[in-house]
Amino acid sequence: MAIRESLSHIVLTEPPTSHPYTNPQRPRGSGPSVPQRDRELHSQHLLESLRQAWAEEDSSQVVYGQARSGIYLEFRGEPGYDLVTKSLENYRPQTREKQIRLLNVRTEMASTEDAETTYATVFVPNSQKNRYFRYLERYMESINKEKPKHRELIESISEIKKALDIAPFWVDSPEHLPSTEPEWCEIWLNGHSDDIIQKFEKLCQDFSIPLRSGVTRFPERAVKVAYANKAQLDSLIQASDDIAEIRVAKTTAHFWTELAPFEQSQWIKSLLKQMTVTEETQVAVCILDTGVNYGHPLLDPILKEVDCQAVCTE
Repeated sequence: MAIRESLSHIVLTEPPTSHPYTNPQRPRGSGPSVPQRDRELHSQHLLESLRQAWAEEDSSQVVYGQARSGIYLEFRGEPGYDLVTKSLENYRPQTREKQIRLLNVRTEMASTEDAETTYATVFVPNSQKNRYFRYLERYMESINKEKPKHRELIESISEIKKALDIAPFWVDSPEHLPSTEPEWCEIWLNGHSDDIIQKFEKLCQDFSIPLRSGVTRFPERAVKVAYANKAQLDSLIQASDDIAEIRVAKTTAHFWTELAPFEQSQWIKSLLKQMTVTEETQVAVCILDTGVNYGHPLLDPILKEVDCQAVCTE
């Protein structure tokens, strides 16, 4: 049977094209993809970047008067290559406060290159300050060997810098990033203990940042919702050791699900009065789902029984 006859709800407006198959998986044991580096220049560059980051942290503690227990660092990979993020962390749950913790990993498409760049944000306690310096020292000591120590990690990193503002923590769409006007934001804390939550709530109180009541807890994470602008969020990051990531607070369906049946009916009638359906439209949408009530008053005008197909997987 012709595709046009059997799948009339799918409209293809462009002629088909062929592309050769490519295997997205790397060969087993090939390891991460890292760029070729001038090892001496590259290691010196990272060493200076790391020194600069800690110097900026020392200066900020003087400016803000905060006795922080560590530093947030942002690592940037090379566009089109891997960033070896697992090797950035040195974490054991039983000694959480003394370990380097990977907070978030995100990718961005470079505006000048057709390739993604990977970024990682970590928290380094003061007690672990020398760990990355030791990685670089061991790499430089074995620089003339075929595989220097920590080669994959060091050569996957393009830049190291202190996380100065909200950008290294923002894991949502850039267009939702708060500016001068406050927005409701989810603050994901790197831990879910009462001590961490209470310390963060006290900090928000000091900065006059409103918080929604309650907290959502996940393994190793707690989420508080705060009403803040970019400047306030930047200040929180400078003062707190416990922020892992920030994103816009999502709007839930709570308003609708809590309505009484009579109120839901009134909303439906109001929406139906505002809805226009074109019977002869050439637009079709295919949705794969676990089920749909095509008899619902809002779906009945646009979803016919004949168009609801079911597949039995047993």
